[in-house]
Amino acid sequence: MSMSAIGASTAASSNTTDVTSGTIDTTSATLLVVGVTNYSVLPATADLTDNGSGGNNTWTPLTQQHETTVGIYTRLFWCVPTKTGAAHSIKYSNASATYPCIYFVAFTGAAASPYDTESGNQSGALANNATIAPSASITPAATDNVFVVVLGNNYGNSGSAITVDAGFSTNQVTSSSSTNSIAHEASYLIQTTATAKQPTWTVHPTGIHDPTPGTVCIACFKGAPPAGPTVAQESPALVQTLSGGIWMGQQWG
Repeated sequence: MSMSAIGASTAASSNTTDVTSGTIDTTSATLLVVGVTNYSVLPATADLTDNGSGGNNTWTPLTQQHETTVGIYTRLFWCVPTKTGAAHSIKYSNASATYPCIYFVAFTGAAASPYDTESGNQSGALANNATIAPSASITPAATDNVFVVVLGNNYGNSGSAITVDAGFSTNQVTSSSSTNSIAHEASYLIQTTATAKQPTWTVHPTGIHDPTPGTVCIACFKGAPPAGPTVAQESPALVQTLSGGIWMGQQWG
C-alpha cells in the first residue's frame, strides 16, 4: 500500500513560550512527524504534548540544526503512534521565551519501522534570492517513501514568499514571523519510486530581516512493503488440487 497524508498543520506562537498545532484525525495514522523551530533553546521530546489522543506518544528526536548568529533551532520528531484521536494536536511548550512555531503531519501506509535517514544544514546570513538546501542528497531505501522538510528562519512570509523546489512546493505551508514567533516553512513529498531528493529553498528577506538566518531539516520515512503473493498466485496447481478435495492422500467433501 502506498503512503498517503491524512493531514498537515502549522502554527506560530501567540505568547512566545508555547504553540499548539491544528487538529488532525489520526485514528488511522501509522506515522506522525513534528517539526519545531524556536529561538535559543534546543527543542526536546519533554517539550511535546499530545492533545486529544488519550495520552502522549513516544517521540524520537532527530538531529537538530542550530545557527549561532541569531540562535535559531530547527528539529524533527517522529513516532509510530500508539495514541491517536479524531481531533489530535501537538503542543510545544518551554518555560523560556523561545518564540516557537510547529508543524504536524500524519500519514498512513508507513512501514512498521519507518525511519530511513536524514540530513540538514544551517546558515547565518541568507540575503535576497539566496538558497539553502540539506547538506546531502537522500536516496530512499524503499520504493514507497515520504520526505518531510522544515526550514526555520527569522523572516517568514513578509514580502515575497519563500519557495522550495524538487516537487515539494505543492504541499508547502508557512508560519510567518511576528512579535511572538520566529518563522518556518514546511512540506512533505510522497514518492512511489526511490528517487533521491535534496530540496532547495530560495529566500527573499526584506528590511531588518535581510539577511535572515536559516536552519533546514529533512527526513525520509519508508512505506510498508507490498503484500506477498497469495496461494493462488504462488501455485495455481496447488489451488486446483485443494479444490478437488484431495490433499496428502486425504479426501474430504
